[in-house]
Amino acid sequence: MRGVLFLLISACAADGAAKPPLAKGRKEMLAACRSCHPLNVIELRRFDREDWDSVLRKMTSLGAKIRNREALLDYLVAAYGEKKRP
Repeated sequence: MRGVLFLLISACAADGAAKPPLAKGRKEMLAACRSCHPLNVIELRRFDREDWDSVLRKMTSLGAKIRNREALLDYLVAAYGEKKRP
């Protein structure tokens, strides 16, 4: 029983270590993107990093205020990146 509990705690700790960079990007997405777009518009997109980078350049040129661009780009690629074909 202790072994299982240890594994669960370890998994949560390891998962928590991966979250902060994505959490920053999600926070940036909520602040920068959702001020103009409903979340489902963003969720429906499936772009690779280069395309998300182009989208961010375009949105910035249209007046989007992005404070942490790299974190936002990392988040968009991780959360809404191009689906890999089998």
